[in-house]
Amino acid sequence: MTVTVLTDGKSVSVECESGERLLDVCARAGVLLCADCGGVGVCGKCRVRCTGGLSPADEEEISHLKSEIDIGIRLACKAKVVSDACVFVLQQKAEDIEIPNGVTVPNGVLCVDLGTSNICLAYSENGVTKGRSLVNPQCIYGSDVISRICASKDHLSALNSSVDILLSDFKADKRIISGNTVMQYIYCGIDPLPLGRSPYTNDEKFGKWYGDDYMLPCIGAFVGGDVVSGLYYALENGMIDGETSLYLDVGTNGETVLIHNGQMTACAAAAGPCFEGAGIECGMKASDGAIYSCSVSNGEIKCSSLGQGKAKGICGTGLVSIAACLLDIGQITDTGLLKDQVYSLCPDGSVYITRHDVRALQSAKAAIRAGIEILCKKASITPDMIQTVYLAGAFGEKLNTLHAVRTGLIPNVKTVKLGNSSLYGACMLSSDSSHFPKIKALADKIRYIELSDEEQFDEIYLSSMAF
Repeated sequence: MTVTVLTDGKSVSVECESGERLLDVCARAGVLLCADCGGVGVCGKCRVRCTGGLSPADEEEISHLKSEIDIGIRLACKAKVVSDACVFVLQQKAEDIEIPNGVTVPNGVLCVDLGTSNICLAYSENGVTKGRSLVNPQCIYGSDVISRICASKDHLSALNSSVDILLSDFKADKRIISGNTVMQYIYCGIDPLPLGRSPYTNDEKFGKWYGDDYMLPCIGAFVGGDVVSGLYYALENGMIDGETSLYLDVGTNGETVLIHNGQMTACAAAAGPCFEGAGIECGMKASDGAIYSCSVSNGEIKCSSLGQGKAKGICGTGLVSIAACLLDIGQITDTGLLKDQVYSLCPDGSVYITRHDVRALQSAKAAIRAGIEILCKKASITPDMIQTVYLAGAFGEKLNTLHAVRTGLIPNVKTVKLGNSSLYGACMLSSDSSHFPKIKALADKIRYIELSDEEQFDEIYLSSMAF
């Protein structure tokens, strides 16, 4: 039987077996759908419009879709093919990204920041260094590293090949790969299951070539080559100064490095996927239509969204900003109670925040703050002694730092935004081989703290929940 997948101006026909999920069929057609829950029917975000032979909707799917089901909307993770069908989806396009002056890549090299949600690339085209951002094709298996670890039990080969196929479109003699430890394991076809269970250790530290791929060195199971690469870039370019500094990359894992008295200590806090826009009722990735920031005017919240169109949802930075503004106007209490069940952010009520969303943010920011507190305790300092917080990654670049302080996500100190320092660090290595031994030495110098081993973590985490 045949399923025709229609996207923006393109039609792909896929042969499939009876009983295949639309989610998997669309993936084979090269169309990646949002499946934050890993395709188990919980998040309700893999909506597609369908005609033709599909299995009847079950109670769980109906509860998500309600009247939408009458106009042909289905959840791709729940709907199964029973005869020829047609599916229409709006495919997320690749985006050009800006590469800073002075960051270059030689011909024949592809530099890769292998993120859980997005893959950012830098390469040379006619002597000009260019950047691209693409959705990680593994997203159909879930939005966070734990989902990917679980999926690897049965789908390691598919997870591995999906990224390899994507990167093969960019012709290169060699690649410099910077990613979190789980992503680097999967990229190399190494079973990541040991990373997801106690004692959470990574036997493979990387920092070497795998054929034509150089894998950045990793520090621990959840502090990977992306942190090492970004930190190395900032240090080598004199961006980090002062005796006591904090390098922070906020995402599903809040990776943090404390620099104090010439020593570096790192940890990763399991913040959950809300900073990626996942697990939030109106959540979405930071793309066109995502509310990324807001302000208060005459007691009302004014939202700013990406792109030119109307707001479609809330990305991670938007969630932080909305919560800060709701705190300022008294709609959220210091304990995190949203006074109404739902607070609408658009005149038509299509985008809103719920009490569950606020609790998800509280949990995420408490995990990150607990990690910061424990690193400070190890160094016998307090968070207010940190001179500067250096924010790495796309989240940090768009984050309203005043709102981050208001919600308690980061200490109330000076902040500096580094951009995608992970990718820029990979570019440095691509241009000068003398960086390879130096970045390996940096990784060896950083002490890794596994937060699950810290007796005080639960207590500090709970005390960090309040706004």
